[in-house]
Amino acid sequence: SLNGDSGLAFTVGDGTDDTSLAFSGSLADVNAALNNLTFTPNPDFDGTATVQIQTTDTPGDSDTETLSITVNNAPDVTSIALGDTSPTNATSVTFDVTFSESVTGVDVTDFALATTNTADGTIASVSGSGTSYTVIANNLTGDGSLGLNLVDNDSIVNGNSLALGGTGISGNGDGSLTGDTYTIDTTAPSAPSIPALAAISDTGSSNTDRITSSNTPTLIGTAEANSTVTVTSDVDGVIGSAIANSIGEWTIIASTLTDGSHNITAAATDSFNNVSPASGALPIIVDTAVPTVTSITPNLISIVDSNVGTGTFTLTVDFSEIMDTSIDPILSFPVEDPSNTLALNTGSWSDSDTYVATYNVADANETVSNIDVQITNAQDTAGNLQTTATQIDGFSISTISSIEFAAANFTSDESIGTSNAVTLTRTGDISTTSSVQVTITGGTAADPDYTSSSFPLTVTFAPNETTQSVAVPITDDLLSEEDETILLSLIGASNANVGSQATATLTITDNDTAGFNLSKTSAIVSEAGATDVFNITLTAAPLSDVVLTVASDNTDEAIVEPASVTLNSTNWDTGVDVAVTGVDDTAVDGDQTSTLTISVDAANSDDNFDSLSDQTLSITTTDDDIAPGLLTPFADANSLEVTSLGTDNTVRLEVEQVGVDNLSEIRIFSTDATGDSRTQIGSFSLLEGGTLPDAYGPAFTINNNAIAPGDFLQFELIDSGQTLVATPTSINDGQATLEFGEGTQLAISLFDANRTTNLLNDDASIIDLTGLAGATVNVEFSVYREAKRNNTVKFYATDSADGGIVVDPLLGTELRPGDSGYKEAALARQLEVELTGENNQVSNFAATLTGGQFLSSFLIIDSGDATAGEILFSHAGANNNNNHVQLLGDNVFGFEDIIGLGDRDFNDVVVEFAVV
Repeated sequence: SLNGDSGLAFTVGDGTDDTSLAFSGSLADVNAALNNLTFTPNPDFDGTATVQIQTTDTPGDSDTETLSITVNNAPDVTSIALGDTSPTNATSVTFDVTFSESVTGVDVTDFALATTNTADGTIASVSGSGTSYTVIANNLTGDGSLGLNLVDNDSIVNGNSLALGGTGISGNGDGSLTGDTYTIDTTAPSAPSIPALAAISDTGSSNTDRITSSNTPTLIGTAEANSTVTVTSDVDGVIGSAIANSIGEWTIIASTLTDGSHNITAAATDSFNNVSPASGALPIIVDTAVPTVTSITPNLISIVDSNVGTGTFTLTVDFSEIMDTSIDPILSFPVEDPSNTLALNTGSWSDSDTYVATYNVADANETVSNIDVQITNAQDTAGNLQTTATQIDGFSISTISSIEFAAANFTSDESIGTSNAVTLTRTGDISTTSSVQVTITGGTAADPDYTSSSFPLTVTFAPNETTQSVAVPITDDLLSEEDETILLSLIGASNANVGSQATATLTITDNDTAGFNLSKTSAIVSEAGATDVFNITLTAAPLSDVVLTVASDNTDEAIVEPASVTLNSTNWDTGVDVAVTGVDDTAVDGDQTSTLTISVDAANSDDNFDSLSDQTLSITTTDDDIAPGLLTPFADANSLEVTSLGTDNTVRLEVEQVGVDNLSEIRIFSTDATGDSRTQIGSFSLLEGGTLPDAYGPAFTINNNAIAPGDFLQFELIDSGQTLVATPTSINDGQATLEFGEGTQLAISLFDANRTTNLLNDDASIIDLTGLAGATVNVEFSVYREAKRNNTVKFYATDSADGGIVVDPLLGTELRPGDSGYKEAALARQLEVELTGENNQVSNFAATLTGGQFLSSFLIIDSGDATAGEILFSHAGANNNNNHVQLLGDNVFGFEDIIGLGDRDFNDVVVEFAVV
């Protein structure tokens, strides 16, 4: 804009607010116009502007000047936008503030909230940088609109330190801007009304008692208009929701409720999700259980004449729960009809679950038995109708007394004496005394089966008695006879009628059963002439003679005397003796069994005994002929059969010739007839031949429990890993030789072993004297030796067959071979028996031992002092598991005296002993 336009002529613009202008005039007028030239940029311009002025004089000479003008605008706010989408009932909101350029110095003092109505809040924080900042307002309360105003106090500046808005803009001289507004509603609705149970669902005896038989009842109430109402049970939680209408009314049908008491509350949520406090609670009771009759109790089981009167009969009905006492149950009699006798008088509830019906009783002179009672129509306080209940045979009406037999047939044993088996029953009016007579009208029985003079018998019923027995006098006899009967009848009833069962039959069962007994079922006799005797008796006295025959099925083994016996009424119970005698023969046939058969001679006996079955008695005749022993060789199978043991019980092997030059082993096997299916039944060690005196000749007896007639035996010699099978050759019936080859031969013979034949067990590690308990055992020892050392053999007592020694009986502490302290414990138990020997000589010793114990042995190497020399025990566990003892035969064992087993010849000390 020019300073003025006086004297100027314009060709472009007019000199005011022009972006471009051209004019002419005198030098004075032009200078005056250009003095104080005004430059006004556009409001949004910010930067450097160029102004060019060109002057031309009259001759046409021109001059151009250029001016540069820098414009720095103050910053401005371009927008204040809402930062939350649905903050209606939020406790805080955000505003997004945008500036026209990057500014600093923005804080909470630069803003103010603009509110309406009761809306209020606090500016909590400002964050951001550059052109964008976020303002958070919190602690929002009330209802209304909420906006944000910016009120600058010159603290907000741009990079050129120009304050917001510049000078001269309204608003405290620095500028302000009103932004968009939120609508705020943080006020919760008022609590709804207490819910109510709709009348249609209040099914109980009253439509206001809040008891319902529906587990999905309808609930109603009022709340803030258009709010969402949520209904809650303190038992089942949320049970439904609904939207209140424009006047605040709501209705729901509850989800399924649990039977029992509930407190129902409601809460309202407005359109801004503000939730009201819960309403007061509506107490209701949900009861879907159908009531049942727990009992129907008559005051009388039987109505009789004495009960006739007003209100004398009652039926008490008990229910399973509290009932609606405004509704009476209906009592009826669905099968029997007692209406001639009974008429309902009154009915009332005696308490909340008990109903009593009272009836008048008329004298209808009738009998109605086992009357059923039915109950219907009652309902509980929730309106649930009871299930129909019927009591079968609840009571009876008996206004006429009747006496009859309790059954058509009775049975009594003749041994009873006076029988009370027959019973009478009385029905109807039993309140007074009644009587009847019992008489005999026939039957198969007669005096003296019963006492006829006692009839007729009078039977009396006292008041209220319904059953009586008839005392029939029966006579017991000893005769075997058929069952007999008495026909009885009722006559002469007093104060009663005779009922339909006026006759009865009493059967007297005979207790004297026909039969015979043998005093024993078996007998033993011998060929040597030993006899046995048995006795024959009858079970009852016969009416005539009973003849019994006695026959043997094998008279070559046993005979009887007498061959028949006769029993009658004088000797039936004492009987007749029969003697059985064995028959001797010369055959070795073993014990023989024969059978005696005792039979009734029906043609000559009492008919009651004719049909009795035969009885038998087993006779054993012991054989006194013993077969001689026999050993039978079978060369093809290299086996020997123990054909017969004769008077012996096993076999024994004796060493006759030894051709082995080291310790070997003899093994004995039980086989089948072909030499297969072998089972080892014994073994012993065989010493190198020629090293001991000729007096050394061990024998080995096979345990008699492993030998039986008919057994087949095989024999093997194990020498340096080579197995040699013996070939048996018979010497005589009871002896044979066993040839192993290579100079070794043994003899085998039948032998009668006893308990001391061999006392060595567990490969000679133990001497078992337990079978001689309580005895003093005299023992003779023979000692052989082939050794460089002067060894000594001694013995010690152990508590078990494995060498165990109990060192603390109270605690049961037991040391076993190899345990620490075992050697000391063994030496503490050593006996005063000491065995030594000389090479090529036999040394003999005698000792007295105590039976009933186990003995183990030990060898003191090259010494007689156990505390000074090395000791080897008969138990390998005490020798680092080295076995220094071998079984060499019956009661014969040998020691190896080199620790670690040395040459393993086991002839360094050989001990043989015998009990004498």
